[in-house]
Amino acid sequence: MKLKRLVASISASFDDLVSKIENHEAIAEVTLQEIRTAAAKIRSQLNITRQRLEYLHNQENALQQDCERWQLRAVQCGKQEHERALRCVRALEQCEQQKKALHQQIQENTRLHDELTRHLNQVEHHLTELQFKRDSLSARATRNQVTRHVEKSLFGSTPDKIFARWEESVIADEYLTQPNYSENSDAGLDAEFRKAEQQNHLEQRLAELMAQGAEQNNGGSV
Repeated sequence: MKLKRLVASISASFDDLVSKIENHEAIAEVTLQEIRTAAAKIRSQLNITRQRLEYLHNQENALQQDCERWQLRAVQCGKQEHERALRCVRALEQCEQQKKALHQQIQENTRLHDELTRHLNQVEHHLTELQFKRDSLSARATRNQVTRHVEKSLFGSTPDKIFARWEESVIADEYLTQPNYSENSDAGLDAEFRKAEQQNHLEQRLAELMAQGAEQNNGGSV
């Protein structure tokens, strides 16, 4: 009878031991899953940023072609159709302004892309380390606790604590920066005064384009 009670006691203690070890592993797995979820969110945001950058670069190339086209039209119309040439210059400057604003967006998204890439690499590296630590701790905990259980059962050892506390993992908080865009509006002068200045500016720009066109034609004819 005593032997049966001893066997039953050992069996119950061992089942409790295994249960506690499994609980530690379950908690660790939940932690790892949270990190995997965070990494997946960062990767998704990185993919969106990469697609946005590709779109912005395509838009930039299209605007560059538009600028070149309006510049050529201004030069072609400048000799005979002065008013149309000025309209072409106005369209050229609008393209240049759009291209400048687009270039700023590309820079902001490039910085975001680089930051997300670095953060994803850090999270994935941390995840790999924790998974290795989880496996190592699981093996060590099983070995140590089984050894203590056997020693207690065979030699009557009664340690204060059968199990060592499971090493806690620290998860880095996800840091995701959203680009902040601000638009500045300058106070303008009187509408009529601005119109006159714009007309002078367009006349000057047309003259410069005509001069450039003439130089290119003279150079080509040499």
